[in-house]
Amino acid sequence: MNHEEKLDLVLRKLVNLESVLLKESVATVDEITDKYGDPKINFDPRKWAGQSYRGTVASACPPDFLDVYAGALEYMAANPKEGQDPKYTGYNRKDARLLRRWAIEKREGRVVTPVQAFVKDELPEW
Repeated sequence: MNHEEKLDLVLRKLVNLESVLLKESVATVDEITDKYGDPKINFDPRKWAGQSYRGTVASACPPDFLDVYAGALEYMAANPKEGQDPKYTGYNRKDARLLRRWAIEKREGRVVTPVQAFVKDELPEW
């Protein structure tokens, strides 16, 4: 195997690894249309210098804010406060995944309001 073939092999492995990591760090569209798929924004991240979105939901925020907020949640999950209940680490990671999906959907113009999805699913059949 020559150097070019080795480099091609390494590049393919890196691309595969990247796709696996991306799948784990971004929620699916089904997840954001779920009952808990539009998380509430609880704080403004330190790295965010724009308008405050505290108290709103992910679907009401711009994609750039969602990226910064997702990064803050990932940091909090990776560095939990001493004595913090471990369940919050999982919640932060899940919300970060949801926020990244919302950012993607908003950037690509495919925003589905979760309320619309539920109304359709929960209407009784007459």
